[in-house]
Amino acid sequence: MRSCEREVRAFVDLNIHSGLRSWSQVFVFELREPEPLIFGKRSWSRSQSFYRRLRSPAINSNFSTIKHSGYLLYADDLKIYKSISKPSDIALLQSDLNSIQLWLNKNKLSFCPQKCEYVQFTRKRTTIPSSYTINNVPLKLQVHKKDLGVTFSKNLSFNDHIENVALSSLKILGFVMRTLHRVDDPDSFLLLYKSLVLSKLSYASVVWMPTTGTYRHLLETVQASFCRRLFFRLNGFYPVYPEGISYSDLREHLSLPSIESHHKITSLQILHRIMNNRIDSMDLVSDVCLVVPSIRTRALNNVSLFYIPNNSFTSISPLYQILKLYNRYHRQLDLSLTFDGFARAVVGVAEFN
Repeated sequence: MRSCEREVRAFVDLNIHSGLRSWSQVFVFELREPEPLIFGKRSWSRSQSFYRRLRSPAINSNFSTIKHSGYLLYADDLKIYKSISKPSDIALLQSDLNSIQLWLNKNKLSFCPQKCEYVQFTRKRTTIPSSYTINNVPLKLQVHKKDLGVTFSKNLSFNDHIENVALSSLKILGFVMRTLHRVDDPDSFLLLYKSLVLSKLSYASVVWMPTTGTYRHLLETVQASFCRRLFFRLNGFYPVYPEGISYSDLREHLSLPSIESHHKITSLQILHRIMNNRIDSMDLVSDVCLVVPSIRTRALNNVSLFYIPNNSFTSISPLYQILKLYNRYHRQLDLSLTFDGFARAVVGVAEFN
């Protein structure tokens, strides 16, 4: 039971917390320089006992063979990253890859080089030419990489991921509507929509939540399509004839928040978990800075709770986006409440409805 709990905690830590942390510390730091991120997967040709050895907590918590780079390791997946600002950094990263290969050989394990790739995260137009090998097999350079269900692009933009999510959600929605062509119960449609479609629109949204109106509208079109098609199924005509019915009215009739509001609610709930130690991550907490107000007699009502650095990096950092969002509503939301009370307060904010 203890080992299972440890693995579950490691999974959550790598999937959610390290995702936020990596953007606030690693990816933001690497806006100035490209950073190769090596994605590796071990070969499954070995016995199950080696797999259990690889996923053991002792190895996961102390991969001492990596000297010059950071890494994320869970089960048989390894991600290694390093800031590349000069050619010598490329050699250091390659030396870490060689050290990993030696460690695998010593333990009778092996990577599958065909499944290992690397990405250079940067917004620069020109980068330092680089190439990497594992066991003398060159790694493929990727522009996009899907990791844990989220597509990461080399320019630190999630536009491609948002487009893919919207497209796949529409396909699932079409499948649901076709499958229930003889069903007239709206609760059945709502249950399947929330389980299959809305869950996809919300998965890991704290990382890729759109910041522009264009991509927010793209996600809203999925839910708007569901509302119109359900209205047609129940009434026999689309809500544009004889009198048009707006998307917001259809959504409110079904008690569905907008996709943007759903993302905001999820983000603020995660912030509550972080600040109340329900997410055990000191790295995340260390990046949260409180505002210390100066001694003033005026304009104290405008003081925010969290400090947000004034630079371009904050526009792509999920952690800072959450803090910025809370600052807008900090007088209506109290982080000292219980989680259930805070969740009700978040939903009760007028803009989220």
